[in-house]
Amino acid sequence: MKQQPEDLDALIALTAERNADLERVKSCYEVHGIRRVERLLDPRLSARGIEDVLVSEGGLERGRAHDIAFHLTDWIRDAAFLVALHLYPERFEPRAAVAGIATLLAHAPNHLAAGAELFGVPVGDVFEVGVCKGRKDG
Repeated sequence: MKQQPEDLDALIALTAERNADLERVKSCYEVHGIRRVERLLDPRLSARGIEDVLVSEGGLERGRAHDIAFHLTDWIRDAAFLVALHLYPERFEPRAAVAGIATLLAHAPNHLAAGAELFGVPVGDVFEVGVCKGRKDG
């Protein structure tokens, strides 16, 4: 197994390579006739709908709902990549798969933790792997 990226430059290079592979991700969805695939590649297209439902049905104030929607949608390209990788691993060059995985792991967890915190869901180290060791509050 190759060593994980150890520095920011390596991660940036992997991210750039992964971003160049977005057309492959898009094609994985289009093969099933998914017409709204753009919503998976542009977070602005779904953020407002999430914000609105958090206000109307969740009873949240607009600013908090906006922030939660941002944290649920900013990494949607990474989520689309992950689902495409699950469905069609053979369509991805190994280096592109690693780049997508690195991008997802560097990007999504902090957004999910922030969204959970804003929504009132506690975030902790339930798998006891030290994920909270860098937290400001502990």
